[in-house]
Amino acid sequence: MLINLDHVYAGYNDSLVLEDVNLTVNDHDFIGVIGPNGGGKTTLIKVIAGLLNPIKGKVLLSSDLDGGKRVGYLPQINHFDRQFPVTVLEVVLSGALNRRQWFGGFKDEVKDKAINLMEKTGISSVSKLPIGSLSGGQAQRAFLCRALMTDPLVLLLDEPTNFVDREFEKNLYQLLSELNESMAIVMVSHDLGIISSHVKTIACVNKTLHYHDGPEISSEQLAVYNCPIDLLAHGPVPHRVLKVHK
Repeated sequence: MLINLDHVYAGYNDSLVLEDVNLTVNDHDFIGVIGPNGGGKTTLIKVIAGLLNPIKGKVLLSSDLDGGKRVGYLPQINHFDRQFPVTVLEVVLSGALNRRQWFGGFKDEVKDKAINLMEKTGISSVSKLPIGSLSGGQAQRAFLCRALMTDPLVLLLDEPTNFVDREFEKNLYQLLSELNESMAIVMVSHDLGIISSHVKTIACVNKTLHYHDGPEISSEQLAVYNCPIDLLAHGPVPHRVLKVHK
């Protein structure tokens, strides 16, 4: 067990978003999190990341996670000051600040790790550019690299394909498959068709949480839990089919 949510209630101010949630994240899990907008998916990720304390219940961490330092987190939308004078490489290296030397900056091995990650995600050519000059997709890749600089045992992804192009989206899932060999991954996505091809288990979140110990769940199960069904159809005219949702 790496992380265990035990009867967790969470929300903001007087608004309760999650109610009586139980979830265990184990070594090498790859959990896809789905559910309707406003159902609590992002809140769940923030609770797991330690960014939001439960109103009630417990979040237990394995000692291997070093108090949460080995939990990588890629938020849904990265708001940052595009005028701030920092390069892409510096953003990626900021994920390893705990490994910075008192004098002389980062060791060569840390810099090499950052460079290798940027090569894997296709942004090594823009490493010296200001982060504010990047497109949304490129910036998303840079922040993913930053999350991986912690050598996480758990990687949390909230809609990681937002802003990225289709070509990198395909490469991303290949990268996640490789990363899953050394870490657990919890990923929020609206696209059930895509994530069911890559994740190992699925958690449906709509205030409460229903856990399915496999990547495939039936439309009947989704209907009972009021989870949205989002299907992609590929052909001469690519389109998306959404089931009626009450």
